Amino acid sequence: MSLVFINYLSGDGDGIAVLIDRELSRSFGPDKIFRAGRSIPPGADWEAAIRAALRRSRALVAVIGPRWLGTVASAATLDRSPQWTQREIQAALAGGTRVIPVLLDQTPQLSSDDLPSALAPVAKRQYIRFEHTDVDSAMDRLTAVLARQVPGLTRRRRPC
Repeated sequence: MSLVFINYLSGDGDGIAVLIDRELSRSFGPDKIFRAGRSIPPGADWEAAIRAALRRSRALVAVIGPRWLGTVASAATLDRSPQWTQREIQAALAGGTRVIPVLLDQTPQLSSDDLPSALAPVAKRQYIRFEHTDVDSAMDRLTAVLARQVPGLTRRRRPC
């Protein structure tokens, strides 16, 4: 049962999302971490799988790169329906799931004024800065935060 949902915008943080998935899966087990590209088998109804994973998750890690804000803002400005990235975050917020923004490199801190009202609460969440020059430190911090704050998430023993 996945407890951590990894959320990212395609084309803006995919590689970091894969890295986060790999490292969290090593720490907690792949069954505890959900990333659509790895967790949904071919032929499965991906919408249903995402909705089910969101219901089970206790934390959503939102990988936010430099294109994220512009994409979110343009969808709201053009009155388009939100992308899946936004829908996932909205569902997590509505369900009381902990949302942890992970800001990539020099991505600016979020401001609620720049976000659609449904996503404005994300700007008030404490974030983790993920610098490509210090990946290990960022991963250690994210892993420690999740281990402390997500009930039922325990670190696996690693072989010596």
